[in-house]
Amino acid sequence: ERISRRRGGKLPLVIPEGRLRPETPLLAAKFATECNVTVRGHVPVSKHWKDYKDPDGNVREGILQNFVGKVGNKFEMDVQAVPIRKACTQMLKGAIHQQRYRLKQKYFDPFPLNLVTKTSPVRSMTDEQWNELVESWKDPKKWRYVELKNNRAQVKFHQTTGSRSYPVHCDNLGDKYKDKEPTALDLFKECHYSSKKKGYTDDVQAA
Repeated sequence: ERISRRRGGKLPLVIPEGRLRPETPLLAAKFATECNVTVRGHVPVSKHWKDYKDPDGNVREGILQNFVGKVGNKFEMDVQAVPIRKACTQMLKGAIHQQRYRLKQKYFDPFPLNLVTKTSPVRSMTDEQWNELVESWKDPKKWRYVELKNNRAQVKFHQTTGSRSYPVHCDNLGDKYKDKEPTALDLFKECHYSSKKKGYTDDVQAA
């Protein structure tokens, strides 16, 4: 679909009531790109999304106004329209989350703690803001979360029993094995067969 350009090459941006994205896919992609570029270049990254909110739970007006204004410079749009501001709030939240992840992956994860830079690697953050973010990544609770996540990633044979434990699942087999005691192989198959995929994973089959 062709999008006409108006007023010095700016794209007209209209977001219908109740939606958080423009209806045109090309325009939605352009909107998302500009929001991410604005966050990377102009918005400091805090530890939590709640750090951007006022006591009433809304994004602080100064932060939102600055963000909407910079994004609005790239489009022909009504920066005071409620749907526009709601959409920008959601895009701001997502872009900050992505930027926080990128910063951690590039400037924190590859290094020992004593070699993590104390000088902000991005212009949008002061050294104080950067070091506060780094300290949050050093939180032992977050390290424990990463450790558990890595452990889960190493599991080769994922059970398909859902929230049920192994003993409970075996007890619920009912009369299927009433004539004989199930072997260890039978129980392994019962706990690793995927009814959704109608079969076993490659790792399970190889076992």
